Amino acid sequence: MAEAITETELRTLKLCQLFPCLARTTPIRQGLWDPNDLDAWAVKASAGEKHAARFVLTVWNQYEDWQCGKFNVFDAVVSWDDMHREAFLVWVRDPWFA
Repeated sequence: MAEAITETELRTLKLCQLFPCLARTTPIRQGLWDPNDLDAWAVKASAGEKHAARFVLTVWNQYEDWQCGKFNVFDAVVSWDDMHREAFLVWVRDPWFA
């Protein structure tokens, strides 16, 4: 029997779904949140995808030393298209941390 998803996990999953590149990943499409899976996926991802994953992982746990690297807002904003920047701004307008 699968464990119920917590409110924080659900909120993080919804944050992932705001980013088009993350919403396409199989675990996120299936409604599954596993920060280690996202981290492993991001190691092999493109620059924009990596920035999106780094951002979500930083919201999840800013103190973890993620394999995909640290989030840098300046690098991310330059790399993202308008849809990804807007996803980020949704969080900026009402920030929260796991």
